[in-house]
Amino acid sequence: MRSKRKSGGVYLTYAADLSGDGLGAQALRIMGIFSAACELDFGYVHSPIQSIEINPGDPHATKQERITYLRRVNRFFRLPSEDEEKSNITRSFRSLTNRKIFWLRVINKVARGLSLKVLIKLPSSLPWSDENPNSYRWASDIIAPRANSHGKSAATRLDIHIRRAVAPKVGRDGRAYDRYVPTEWYQEVLNIIVPFLHEKGLKCELRIHTDIPEGRWKVPEDTSPGTFAMWEFHNFIDAEGYLIDMSEDLGREFTQYGPVEIAQGWDPLDAIESMVEADVLILCASTFSYVAGLLRGDNLTISPYFFHRTPSSWSLASSDILQGERELLLSQLKSQFG
Repeated sequence: MRSKRKSGGVYLTYAADLSGDGLGAQALRIMGIFSAACELDFGYVHSPIQSIEINPGDPHATKQERITYLRRVNRFFRLPSEDEEKSNITRSFRSLTNRKIFWLRVINKVARGLSLKVLIKLPSSLPWSDENPNSYRWASDIIAPRANSHGKSAATRLDIHIRRAVAPKVGRDGRAYDRYVPTEWYQEVLNIIVPFLHEKGLKCELRIHTDIPEGRWKVPEDTSPGTFAMWEFHNFIDAEGYLIDMSEDLGREFTQYGPVEIAQGWDPLDAIESMVEADVLILCASTFSYVAGLLRGDNLTISPYFFHRTPSSWSLASSDILQGERELLLSQLKSQFG
């Protein structure tokens, strides 16, 4: 961790009072803003998440359960804050671009000289963090040790994140949905990993984290207008306000690779901790498992190409896994498992 700053200068903070979304998106924003502050030598003031939007399959049904869940999340993702003194000037930015960083550095130098605290409220650290994904290590190195054990077995555990409840293959507009990752892609990745592990004499088991609800799922009344409108546009919601069933039998699809546990209805923070501790993590096109991947350090994390750039230590696999991608994955498997 960096040393304590002198008084004054630019301080970054999450615009939590103006932001809402699911756990993954908001955790990533906080991690990105803190890491940008560290990397760019700005100050940081921690603003905890104020509310978490419930996603399909989430178990928190009552107000008290959601309050308890929010508190747990904020404890887990809390980062060191420099907020002993009030800011002299507060400004809100819509994004963090290289051009804005240039001017923030100028302001930072002047403000330090005058011992003025300039607070910059940000909804996220994008696009800067996508250009510098390795910078997330500033935050992940602090948060990762907080992950609790969720059952370590003798077998090699592969955690897999598969979104299906609100991630159809094709959206209503006829275009490929950017969060959909085909079952065949996961199978192709496993066709590389599982034979390698078997050659090493290692048994493997799969834990599939999915948003597929265990029963009919009523869309909560406090779902944000933006999310509700998007779900309605893509015909995810029926006339009674329930989510339309778009599930598949994941247990049957993956049984050939070893014992399969379908992790449905899990507390999302428990799911993240499980993914952090897995021997191998295979992501979905989702900030939820992306955050888990960031907390894994150098342990093997495999991702499809999607709307976030990934750290250099990860293994990327395109829809048709290329020979170079296959060789890199095998090299990383050898490095981790010998």
